[in-house]
Amino acid sequence: MRKPHHAAQPPPPPPLPLPLPPRNCPLATAVLALLSVLLATALWVLLVLSPASHARGPAAGLSDAADAEAFAVAGRGGGGGGEGAEAPLSLGHIVFGIAGSAHLWPRRREYVRMWWDPAAMRGHYDWREMVYVGAPSESHSANTYFSHSMAFGGGGVALSLPLATALARTLDVCIERYPKLYGSDDRLHACITELGVPLSREYGFHQWDIRGNAHGILAAHPIAPFISIHHLELVDPIYPGLNSLESLELFTKAMKTEPMSFLQRSICYDKRQKYTFAVSLGYVVQVYPYVLLPRELERSERTYIAYNRMSQRTEFDFDTKDIQKSLCKKPILFFLKDVWKDGNITRGSYIRASVRDDLKNKVFCFRSPPLPDIDEIQVSASPLSKRWHLYPRYAL
Repeated sequence: MRKPHHAAQPPPPPPLPLPLPPRNCPLATAVLALLSVLLATALWVLLVLSPASHARGPAAGLSDAADAEAFAVAGRGGGGGGEGAEAPLSLGHIVFGIAGSAHLWPRRREYVRMWWDPAAMRGHYDWREMVYVGAPSESHSANTYFSHSMAFGGGGVALSLPLATALARTLDVCIERYPKLYGSDDRLHACITELGVPLSREYGFHQWDIRGNAHGILAAHPIAPFISIHHLELVDPIYPGLNSLESLELFTKAMKTEPMSFLQRSICYDKRQKYTFAVSLGYVVQVYPYVLLPRELERSERTYIAYNRMSQRTEFDFDTKDIQKSLCKKPILFFLKDVWKDGNITRGSYIRASVRDDLKNKVFCFRSPPLPDIDEIQVSASPLSKRWHLYPRYAL
């Protein structure tokens, strides 16, 4: 039986050409530009968030092999040898990202060179949990406008690997729900809030929404590792007699010499002379001509104003006190001049600051200023244990 003959199907007609917009159509140009931007953004996000880019990229300042090994350890829970075989948290588990304007980078990169040290690390959080670490602003107005439970980006934001992984899945969709929010830290906080992860406040992160003399904050640092500062160019040089960059170099040297003790306060008293010595390691020794109790010393003296130029006490979201106006009650200040290691002991030299009111103090005060013949104080500090922040350290 012969198969029925089928007539050959005619070829399909060619597709009609799409009408092209005129070359000078501004709407078409805008649409094409928008599509190009969206495509470039999508490719950039895929590159940044893909596991391969984290494992091989140089953004964290680590070698390729060390970076890949760090993420392999983080991903397999410490080597797969059971709970007892987990590798300790190290700098290799942390990816650093620095955001800022390009035209300020030539000047600000000098600040990064001071603190970037791949051989040291601070922090004791469990990276296996969803953890959101940072601190709000010092300014009550800023916290009221943004959030009191938000980690401000200037001071730094730290995310554990599980939280970063969860955010990578939802961030693109989440930020579309918050088009009116200002700043990446604000949007990040909103999306982390949707995941139900609260802020773990770490007092060593400093947004530093302040201007002027930062002495009051540095001399009354809380019991916490010093981690970050921001708005460096809005505050006066940290140490008298040095410019801003020189001050930061000495500041960073003191921080690297003894990171755990840096800016931590020790208090002692001379009962016979009724003097109070308040040592902020790596910064200043304050000698008061009377007995001042720890509760008052813990309050930050408002030597500064807020970023919005407000100065009243209620503008700051931490304990503050007025500047001591009485000439006879002001402390004598000895600022750090140098710091060095002597075996496992940290030693520092603190030089007496010259004050314009020295003569008035001698003439008008009932008591002479403390230590009239002393120009230098040397401070020795023993290394602290890893649990240094869990017990009192004041020498009363």
